[in-house]
Amino acid sequence: MGCKAPTPPPYKPGDTVKRPAPPPPPPEKFKTKQGIMMEMQTNQKITAQLAVDILNQALSLDPDCLTALVSHRIECNATLAHDSEVMCGISKGKYMTGTLGIINSLVKDGFVAARFTDENKLAAFQVCK
Repeated sequence: MGCKAPTPPPYKPGDTVKRPAPPPPPPEKFKTKQGIMMEMQTNQKITAQLAVDILNQALSLDPDCLTALVSHRIECNATLAHDSEVMCGISKGKYMTGTLGIINSLVKDGFVAARFTDENKLAAFQVCK
């Protein structure tokens, strides 16, 4: 009995063979003050100025929508307020956060602030350091 000839590869000699990209590394895990395991993302933060530019463009396109979004606050728990990068405040003894609290957890080089008119209309976003 003879040996079978090996099956030729699906490409010809000299062809460039593309290998799949390696999978991304798994997120790092760390313990918070409360002992909860959270994942540390490896994504880079954007600059506060880039966030302001995007928000001001959106404001110019739909000022009523952006004013409503930025003016709205939601009650949150103490864990979010103390063990995350989300900016939170206290109102009437309850922790609160809003759109800018979330956005500011995503930026570096300062933070994003909303500037309102005397008529309580959102005028613009700006970088504060």
